[in-house]
Amino acid sequence: MKGATAAGLKVVLCFSEMSRWGSSAPADNAQFFIYPPKRWDDLGHFVEKVVARLGKYVTAWEIWNEPVIPWGWKGSAQDIVTLHRVIHDAIRRVRPDALILGPCINEGNVPTLADSTFQAVLPLGILQYCDGLVIHPYREPQGPEATFFFEELGQLRRLEAEHRVRQGTWITEIGWSSAEYPWSPKVKVSEVEQAAYLVRSVVAAVAQQVRLYNWHVLRESDVPDPHERAYGLVRARDGGPKPGFVAYALCAHHLAQARFVRRLTGVGRACPASQVAGEPRWKELRPASIRAVDGYWFEKAGKPLLVAWSISGREETIELPAAGEVQMEDALGSATRRKSQSGKVSLTLSGMPVYVSGLSQ
Repeated sequence: MKGATAAGLKVVLCFSEMSRWGSSAPADNAQFFIYPPKRWDDLGHFVEKVVARLGKYVTAWEIWNEPVIPWGWKGSAQDIVTLHRVIHDAIRRVRPDALILGPCINEGNVPTLADSTFQAVLPLGILQYCDGLVIHPYREPQGPEATFFFEELGQLRRLEAEHRVRQGTWITEIGWSSAEYPWSPKVKVSEVEQAAYLVRSVVAAVAQQVRLYNWHVLRESDVPDPHERAYGLVRARDGGPKPGFVAYALCAHHLAQARFVRRLTGVGRACPASQVAGEPRWKELRPASIRAVDGYWFEKAGKPLLVAWSISGREETIELPAAGEVQMEDALGSATRRKSQSGKVSLTLSGMPVYVSGLSQ
C-alpha cells in the first residue's frame, strides 16, 4: 500500500469474501466465503481494524465484490443490505470523511437495473450506504454498442440523481477475454477486438462521466482456465504488451484533459439489425435510431477531437466538415493525414476507433 501511494496510484480497497472463522456457512462448506457472518458485530470490528491501519492509503472503499444471489451470496437480499450498513458504519466510525462504494451487483451480461438481486435490494434502501455506485458491466463476447453500454450508463446517471448518489458511477471491473468463451463454444474475441472494445467502452464511460474505469486485469494470470487468463493486457509468458495495452495507453493520452461535448449523430447509414442485441433483456435500453458509425466529440485544448468507429462489422465511409488538413491516429497508433476538399473530408472507419483532429465540429 505504501508503494502504491508513493508511486502516485490511487487505491480502491474492496472488502470481499467472508473468513472461514467468521462465516455462518455449514461446517466444511467450500463456499463459506459467500455466506453472511455468524455475528455482524465481529465483521464490523474487523472492518474498523483494517480502516484504522490502512485508511491513510485508500482513496475509496468498496463494500463487497458481486454479492449476487445465488452464486455470489448465500444470504437474503436483506442480508446484503445489512452487509452494506455494517461495513459502511464501521468505516465511518474510523474515517468519517471516507468515500464508500457499492453495491457492485451485476449478474453478467444483464443490465444493472434488470438484475434480480439489484431489484431486490434497491427498495430496501441499499444506496443510502453508498457514496458512489459500483458496477461490473461485462458484455462479452458482444461489443459495447451491441448491448447499449452508453445508454445503460445514462440510465444509471438518472438513478444516481433519484437516490442522491453524490459520487457517480465507478466501474471497478470490466473486460473482454481474448480466448474462446466456454459458454459460447467457438466464439472468440481476438486480441485486436479486445483492444477495440476496450477503447470503445472507455470513450462511452468518459462521455457519461464515469468516475473510474478499471480493466480486469492488467497482466494475464497463471490460472489454468484459458478464458480467465486471457483478460490480461500484458502477456504472462514474457511480459510483452498485447494490443489492448497499447490501446489503453493511447486512449489515456488522447482523452487526458479532454471534455466531452456530444455524441456523433445523423452520420452514416442505419445499422443492420443483426449487429445489435435482440434479446428482451436489452430492449429497454435500445435507442430509437442506431447508425452504423458511432462516435463522440470532445474538446481538447480548445480544439475539437472526434473518436469514431464502425459498429456494422464492415468498413463505413462518412463525410465531415473540415477546413484544412485532418490528422488521424487509430487506437493502436497508426497515424495518417488527409486534406479536406470543398470544406469536407472523407473518413473510412473500421471497428478499431480512430482519433481525429483538425475537423470543423
